[in-house]
Amino acid sequence: MDPAVIVDENQTNITKKRRPWWLNKFVIYDIVMSALLIALNVAIYLYIRHSKIHIAVPHKSHMIEVLFGYYCVTFICGVALWVYVFRQNIPETFEGGIMGASHVMAIVLFIVFIYSISPIYSLFLDLYKVCFNWEKFREACKLYLKER
Repeated sequence: MDPAVIVDENQTNITKKRRPWWLNKFVIYDIVMSALLIALNVAIYLYIRHSKIHIAVPHKSHMIEVLFGYYCVTFICGVALWVYVFRQNIPETFEGGIMGASHVMAIVLFIVFIYSISPIYSLFLDLYKVCFNWEKFREACKLYLKER
């Protein structure tokens, strides 16, 4: 083997180009999850407004505005951080998780909206999240319905 070829192979491994952003699985996950959460929150908010349901927070409290503002700020920061990561060519071993705070705030808003419609739906949603097991969720629903 020619030593020049070995050096050349090592240099190509070091200067390896990143895949385009639309092929990165973490970016795809963040885009899909953000779109899903935005669609869910908008749909449930429109349902609440159409049905004239009062949101389950005191009128003096600005919890919804604060949560929505924090969600917008974390979403914008997450997008800006993704742009920074791809502009600076950070290594491919980067594990994502940039939009995590934004997703958590969207889920919190979703739970508050569900609670406004019915506290029971919110309880079942929380039980399902905690259990992550369909059988345990079904048993909890059966126990609740038996008690009624």
